[in-house]
Amino acid sequence: MIHFIDPIRENMHARLSASLTPVCIVDSGDTVVFQTPDVSWGLEPPASTTAPRRKVEPRDPARDNGPCLCGPVAIRGARPGDTLEIGIEHVRPAAWGWTYSGRGLATPAHNTALGIGDDTLTLMRWTLDDERTLATNHHGHTVRVRAFPGMIGLSPAEYDADAWIPRACGGNMAN
Repeated sequence: MIHFIDPIRENMHARLSASLTPVCIVDSGDTVVFQTPDVSWGLEPPASTTAPRRKVEPRDPARDNGPCLCGPVAIRGARPGDTLEIGIEHVRPAAWGWTYSGRGLATPAHNTALGIGDDTLTLMRWTLDDERTLATNHHGHTVRVRAFPGMIGLSPAEYDADAWIPRACGGNMAN
């Protein structure tokens, strides 16, 4: 069976927590299709580096203090301590993206290659080609896109965790 998890407020949070109610319960072998906002809860590209943009709202300061996660999804019959095999069949990025570079986030050589100063935090705005395999930033630099889910994980039974930090149960895979 295929399940679709939409990017609606009820399906969003920022915690790896067993206390959250599953938004979907699946059987072994089912497929789940997620559509998610960006990590900062954004629903659309920023119009500029200073203009506000539409985000998932309202947000609970305790539950939603961190990267935007979608779920959780429960697997019928799974128990704490079970090993799960989860296959990621396809990741399709949105037609735009953003990163920050500078001020200690990259090496001086990376910043120089991107045309920015080492002491400046710079928003890098990227546009993807139609196949979403190449991204070009506003400085004219092009890179190959190899999309992956930045945040993924299981809820640890013994504690609540934000997803910014990678842990044994998952979290920020970019780190």
